Amino acid sequence: MQKTETFDEIRAAVLSLRGSIRAIAAFSATANLLMLAPALYMASVHCRDTDSR
Repeated sequence: MQKTETFDEIRAAVLSLRGSIRAIAAFSATANLLMLAPALYMASVHCRDTDSR
């Protein structure tokens, strides 16, 4: 196999999975934001609490 043939096969495989890759990326972004939300909320509450004292 030539380099270009291998590259074309890899490109075709990635293009055929484009929808799945987008769905996985969206799920990952959502999960990361959901895990970050409580930490940001607690930091916000902590800042308000320490500022009030």
